[in-house]
Amino acid sequence: MTNSSIFKERIDSKNIIYSLNLYRGNEAFEILTNQNFQRGWDNLYYHCPWATVFQHRSFISSWYQMYQEEFQPIIISEQYGKVITGIIHLAIPTKELKKKSMVKIHGAGEFNAEYHAWLTKSNNNSFIKTSLSLLLREFPKCKVILRYLPPETPLSWTNSHQWKRKIILQASKRPLMDTYHPDFPNLLRKRHLKAKYNRINKAGHLKLEEINDTDEFSKLLLFLKDQYDFRQGALFNKNQFRDDPKKAPFLKRLFDAGLLHVSTLKLNDDITAAVISMTDKNWVHLAGLISHSPFYSQYSPGLVQLYMLGRKFYFDHIEVFDLTPGNDPYKDRLATHNDIAYELVITENKLFKYKRAARKAFFDGLYRYGILPQKLKLQFEKNVYIFKNKYKYLLAAGMRSILMHLSASPSTKPFEITDEQIKNAPQIIFKINHLEDLLNYQQGRSTLTRWEFLDNALKRFEEGQNSYSISKNGQLEFCAWIIKMNNKDKKTGTNASLQIKLDYCFIRDRSFEKQHLASLYQFIKCSEKTDQIIFNH
Repeated sequence: MTNSSIFKERIDSKNIIYSLNLYRGNEAFEILTNQNFQRGWDNLYYHCPWATVFQHRSFISSWYQMYQEEFQPIIISEQYGKVITGIIHLAIPTKELKKKSMVKIHGAGEFNAEYHAWLTKSNNNSFIKTSLSLLLREFPKCKVILRYLPPETPLSWTNSHQWKRKIILQASKRPLMDTYHPDFPNLLRKRHLKAKYNRINKAGHLKLEEINDTDEFSKLLLFLKDQYDFRQGALFNKNQFRDDPKKAPFLKRLFDAGLLHVSTLKLNDDITAAVISMTDKNWVHLAGLISHSPFYSQYSPGLVQLYMLGRKFYFDHIEVFDLTPGNDPYKDRLATHNDIAYELVITENKLFKYKRAARKAFFDGLYRYGILPQKLKLQFEKNVYIFKNKYKYLLAAGMRSILMHLSASPSTKPFEITDEQIKNAPQIIFKINHLEDLLNYQQGRSTLTRWEFLDNALKRFEEGQNSYSISKNGQLEFCAWIIKMNNKDKKTGTNASLQIKLDYCFIRDRSFEKQHLASLYQFIKCSEKTDQIIFNH
């Protein structure tokens, strides 16, 4: 499609022209640079009651430009005379364009945008109805997915006979921290929140720091990319910065446009947590990035930072801290109240609609029994992932070697290191608690999947263990988990000696096993200045 498609054009009794235009691909990028269109967009954005920062011109334009290889933009605009009276921004994944079957059309921003919505100045239902009719005419086999619609979005039109058979609405609870709400002072006095704050505050000098400088923000992103991917990889098997090299540049664009609120929580100058939120219209949305260090998990630094941000927003006269839709328990602890956001799916494909309706009914049933569908889905995906990847190894290595490997007890087999081995061991600099090394883990011919490895690593850090690792050419070669135990003098009660225990180690190439472990023994002996080293593997 090379030209804009005029769905409707008419001249009213006052000789004013009404038109509805669909722009796609290059034409969409051209209209984005049109100054009249930009002014009309800004005017709509600031007057639309339900518009969020995710409909801001800087957000959508930056996303379109940054991800133009992955998505083709679709813009539908309504104009009455010289005035733009309605806009909706959409996108088709480029890989979907080659499909002859049903294609997915997302709201602009896809998962980078927490809310998708159309813009009008008033409760103008005619715009969205005519826009969707145009879209379904141009893409008869499409399914349009908008997640989430802000609660104020007008949806009465979805109950009409024409649209009810094409639409599925899925409600989701949205927790809000409203600094003007009468319960907000009570929220700040909640015992469990204050207890967590007091605990970390007693551990050292605690500081909530806002980032406003571009260079400081760039440095923070470099620091956070491994911390964030490590936790996301352990919990959800996601590696957003590694899998999406455009994520950091996109966030930088939004920061330069003034659409981000960025803060860190430092304990004795160590970054224990960081929150990157989207902000505009006196709202802050927890929809950018939230991360905390696995080395400080015992203090719940992420929750403490959100608690401290709430206090800061109160004094900064920020109206609402939107904790975003979802059933995460920590959000309920921080919310003054909840409202409802909706996911909207539009399609003329009856089979797809029945599938989505069944999914909705199933999820609603789980909620009624107190079961979180997202948690159930995640566990199912994890089980499938582990089975598939272990099965691949099973085919490659054979059942016998697998059973032998699984029956081994690596944490109880003693490993003896002679003085001669230590003397001849090469001097290797091991990286301690280096998250990038752990993210370099590849399953190869091991039975341990990457998801399991990262999940196990996160738990070990939370237990206070330390990792000693070596990476080469972007691949983890060696990782040992060390437990440090202080032996106390029975008479004085003071720490008399330090004992080091190797709890488990991963070695990609077993032919280097003795060499690496002897080098590690030598490294720990020198760095920790102790002979109390017990190696089991």
